[in-house]
Amino acid sequence: MAFSFLRPKEKTIKLKESDFQLLLKSLSFQGLTQIGGIPVSNSQTADSIQKYCTVDDLYSIIRKITKTCKRIPIYAYVVTDAKKFGKYQLLAKNYNRTRKGLDDVMELKYQSMELLGDMDEMQQRIDNPNEQQTKDEFLEAAYIMPLITGERFIWKESLLDGANAGKAGALWILPSNLMQVNATGSFPAVITGYQINSPFVKKFANEEISFTKYYNPEFTNVNGNLRGLSPVGVAAKLMQQSSRERDYSNASLANAGAYGAMVAPGITANGISSQTISALGTMKTDFYKEIGSSFSGDVNQNARKIAMLAGDWKYLQFGISPADMDLINQNKVTFKKMCNVFGVSDILFNNDTASTESNVANMVKQMVINACLPEVQSLVHSLNKSVAPAYQKGNYKKVYAEDISDMPELQEDISNVLRKFSDAPAFRVNDLMEAIGYGRLDDPNADIVMVKNGYVPLDELAAQYPDIQPTGDYANTGNN
Repeated sequence: MAFSFLRPKEKTIKLKESDFQLLLKSLSFQGLTQIGGIPVSNSQTADSIQKYCTVDDLYSIIRKITKTCKRIPIYAYVVTDAKKFGKYQLLAKNYNRTRKGLDDVMELKYQSMELLGDMDEMQQRIDNPNEQQTKDEFLEAAYIMPLITGERFIWKESLLDGANAGKAGALWILPSNLMQVNATGSFPAVITGYQINSPFVKKFANEEISFTKYYNPEFTNVNGNLRGLSPVGVAAKLMQQSSRERDYSNASLANAGAYGAMVAPGITANGISSQTISALGTMKTDFYKEIGSSFSGDVNQNARKIAMLAGDWKYLQFGISPADMDLINQNKVTFKKMCNVFGVSDILFNNDTASTESNVANMVKQMVINACLPEVQSLVHSLNKSVAPAYQKGNYKKVYAEDISDMPELQEDISNVLRKFSDAPAFRVNDLMEAIGYGRLDDPNADIVMVKNGYVPLDELAAQYPDIQPTGDYANTGNN
């Protein structure tokens, strides 16, 4: 079967049925693009942000990761050697997290790129992201958003007029909980644009937004996989458990009455209670009055007191119960699990269990490598994709890159470095100077391989001492 379409000049174009279906699919895609596509929202983001603002343990973990991320500087560079730059990019993503691996990455970086400096317009863009935020505030938002919601939206305003036309304007981190992703209804779905909803509506073209997300395997909802998977959303029950444990502990402390009671004798000589029903009722009232919580302002007047009650003399303790003690221990377990969600150790948060100096240093290093560096590299990739292209000139490529050379957590102790060079049979002076943090020397002699001369061949040694004769197993080796 064939389909005919008439053009204004009355020419007829004949299409096969398969071609016609492709045309309809194309027209359908264009229609979706024009109307904005199918909206895709993320129901986890608003609740995740609320948890960050109210759960103190969660806030502590994310803030520590974020502060460490901000200590890793991001600079603008110009590529001077494209081949070595390609090797640097590959190695920077996959290098072995050892001192030698770090040195190899840094050496390729220095050989392939040159720092542009703080007066370069591309460096100025990241140092002054927008009129309302400092660089520190912008970076904090850029790192916090994916840790909470699993996604980050960077709006790049475009400069349309003047000498800077076409260059990247102000950079903004948009709130994930208010963002809507528009996409086609096909598979695989294609993002057609973005939209922010509340308290106003603003639409964005694809090229205006740099959108990055944690992988989301949720395909049951319509295009749900297009939105990031929130770490806080995944741990929603854990966050709820932490909140309830904290609420219970706070309620127990706020409402705690007397710590114990002294019971006075109240039995007659023939063993019959001298207390009537009415007297017991009065005693009950007095009991609660004596041991119950009684506040004067914010201070509980009866907390930790000892109450006096009628009855056989004995002491009754009303202090914290074994169940309450278990709850305190359970809260520590809950916090440990929360740390696991973000790939950090609870040792970093004043947990004195096995918190030796070496353990803490090792856990800090692991946090930098496993939790912080991936976040920084993700932001660098976003900036290189959305911002850097606007500043390219001629044949020189400009890029953003993180600088980890001065991170103390990734540096080896100087005494260990010196010991390794001392034990090595050969080394270059420049390698030694760079390893201990003094930088490479301009002297070409510093790149000459230095070999220790303390080793002498056995036959030369024997020639120097002809009067010494070998004994034992070495007596008949032919070297006498």
